[in-house]
Amino acid sequence: MSNITNDLVDKILSLTVLEAAELVKMLEEKTGFSASSFAAGIAPAAGANAVSPGAQEKSEYKVVIKEVDSSKRINIIKAIREIKSGLSLVDAKGFVESLPKELVTNVSKDEAEKIKQKLVESGVIKVDLE
Repeated sequence: MSNITNDLVDKILSLTVLEAAELVKMLEEKTGFSASSFAAGIAPAAGANAVSPGAQEKSEYKVVIKEVDSSKRINIIKAIREIKSGLSLVDAKGFVESLPKELVTNVSKDEAEKIKQKLVESGVIKVDLE
C-alpha cells in the first residue's frame, strides 16, 4: 500500500464509533449507495449516484435497531425509554432482547436522524433508517 493509503487507514482506525458512523453516512450520501449493499454482495451500478428524473426522496422513515453493545444495555434502555416515553422499563428491556426491531415509524428524515444519533451515542451498534 502507498503511504497515503496507510495514513488514511490509520486515521480511520483512530476515529470514535460516532465519528466512524458519521463518516459512513457522509460517504453513503455522497455516493448514493450504502455500505450494507456491499456487505450483502451487491455492487452499485454505474452511475448509481445519479438521481433519476422521477426519483423522490422518502418523506417518512422508520428507525430499526439491529445490533447493540451488550455492555451498554442500561444506556440503550434509557435512550429507548426517552424516545418512546410510554414504554415501561420491562418493555424497553424486552425490546433490546428481541432485536432486530422497529423502534419508531412514520417520522421525518430529520427526526429519524436525531433518533439514530441518540441511539448510537447510547451504545447501539447498528441502526437503520428505512
